[in-house]
Amino acid sequence: MLENALEHAENGTPRAEVTLETVTDAGEAVLTVRDSGPGIPEHELAVLERGQETALEHGSGIGLWIVLWCVTALGGDLEFETDDDGTTVRVTVPGVV
Repeated sequence: MLENALEHAENGTPRAEVTLETVTDAGEAVLTVRDSGPGIPEHELAVLERGQETALEHGSGIGLWIVLWCVTALGGDLEFETDDDGTTVRVTVPGVV
Protein backbone atom coordinates (compact mmCIF):
# COMPACT_ATOMS: atom_id res chain seq x y z
CA MET A 1 0.00 0.00 0.00
CA LEU A 2 2.73 2.43 0.92
CA GLU A 3 4.74 1.79 -2.25
CA ASN A 4 1.66 2.40 -4.40
CA ALA A 5 0.90 5.60 -2.50
CA LEU A 6 4.31 7.03 -3.36
CA GLU A 7 4.48 5.62 -6.89
CA HIS A 8 1.13 7.05 -8.04
CA ALA A 9 1.44 10.50 -6.48
CA GLU A 10 0.78 13.24 -9.03
CA ASN A 11 2.64 16.07 -7.38
CA GLY A 12 6.39 16.49 -7.07
CA THR A 13 6.57 15.77 -3.34
CA PRO A 14 4.38 12.81 -2.46
CA ARG A 15 3.30 12.43 1.14
CA ALA A 16 2.36 9.19 2.89
CA GLU A 17 1.51 8.60 6.52
CA VAL A 18 1.11 5.25 8.26
CA THR A 19 -0.54 4.86 11.67
CA LEU A 20 -1.31 1.84 13.81
CA GLU A 21 -3.96 2.22 16.43
CA THR A 22 -5.21 -0.32 18.93
CA VAL A 23 -8.75 -0.30 20.19
CA THR A 24 -8.28 -2.36 23.32
CA ASP A 25 -11.91 -2.62 24.40
CA ALA A 26 -12.82 -4.05 21.01
CA GLY A 27 -9.56 -6.02 20.68
CA GLU A 28 -8.97 -4.57 17.21
CA ALA A 29 -5.94 -3.15 15.48
CA VAL A 30 -6.45 -0.42 12.89
CA LEU A 31 -3.74 0.23 10.29
CA THR A 32 -4.22 3.41 8.28
CA VAL A 33 -2.26 4.50 5.21
CA ARG A 34 -2.97 8.05 4.04
CA ASP A 35 -1.37 9.63 0.99
CA SER A 36 -1.56 12.80 -1.06
CA GLY A 37 -2.29 10.95 -4.31
CA PRO A 38 -5.22 11.13 -6.71
CA GLY A 39 -7.11 8.18 -5.26
CA ILE A 40 -7.73 4.62 -6.36
CA PRO A 41 -9.67 4.52 -9.64
CA GLU A 42 -13.36 3.70 -9.17
CA HIS A 43 -13.20 0.71 -11.53
CA GLU A 44 -10.49 -0.85 -9.31
CA LEU A 45 -12.70 -0.55 -6.22
CA ALA A 46 -15.87 -1.67 -8.03
CA VAL A 47 -14.50 -5.13 -8.82
CA LEU A 48 -13.41 -5.57 -5.19
CA GLU A 49 -16.90 -4.64 -3.98
CA ARG A 50 -18.49 -7.12 -6.42
CA GLY A 51 -16.01 -9.80 -5.43
CA GLN A 52 -15.26 -10.89 -8.97
CA GLU A 53 -13.84 -9.72 -12.26
CA THR A 54 -15.14 -10.24 -15.77
CA ALA A 55 -13.53 -9.93 -19.18
CA LEU A 56 -14.94 -6.41 -19.48
CA GLU A 57 -14.73 -5.26 -15.86
CA HIS A 58 -11.47 -5.97 -14.09
CA GLY A 59 -8.68 -4.40 -12.10
CA SER A 60 -5.24 -3.62 -13.46
CA GLY A 61 -3.33 -5.78 -10.99
CA ILE A 62 -3.56 -8.24 -8.14
CA GLY A 63 -2.25 -6.07 -5.28
CA LEU A 64 -5.61 -4.84 -3.98
CA TRP A 65 -7.02 -8.38 -4.25
CA ILE A 66 -4.15 -9.73 -2.11
CA VAL A 67 -4.77 -7.09 0.55
CA LEU A 68 -8.51 -7.85 0.50
CA TRP A 69 -7.99 -11.63 0.72
CA CYS A 70 -5.55 -11.30 3.63
CA VAL A 71 -7.77 -8.92 5.58
CA THR A 72 -10.85 -11.08 4.92
CA ALA A 73 -9.02 -14.25 5.99
CA LEU A 74 -8.27 -12.55 9.32
CA GLY A 75 -11.92 -11.57 9.74
CA GLY A 76 -11.10 -7.92 9.21
CA ASP A 77 -12.43 -5.01 7.23
CA LEU A 78 -10.88 -2.96 4.40
CA GLU A 79 -12.04 0.61 3.70
CA PHE A 80 -11.07 3.18 1.08
CA GLU A 81 -11.75 6.91 1.25
CA THR A 82 -10.69 9.65 -1.17
CA ASP A 83 -11.06 13.39 -0.62
CA ASP A 84 -9.38 16.58 -1.81
CA ASP A 85 -6.31 15.88 0.36
CA GLY A 86 -5.66 12.34 -0.89
CA THR A 87 -6.57 8.74 -0.20
CA THR A 88 -6.96 6.81 3.03
CA VAL A 89 -6.88 3.02 3.23
CA ARG A 90 -7.97 1.60 6.58
CA VAL A 91 -7.44 -2.02 7.60
CA THR A 92 -9.23 -3.17 10.76
CA VAL A 93 -8.32 -6.58 12.15
CA PRO A 94 -10.19 -8.05 15.14
CA GLY A 95 -8.71 -10.06 17.98
CA VAL A 96 -5.19 -8.70 17.63
CA VAL A 97 -4.94 -6.82 20.92
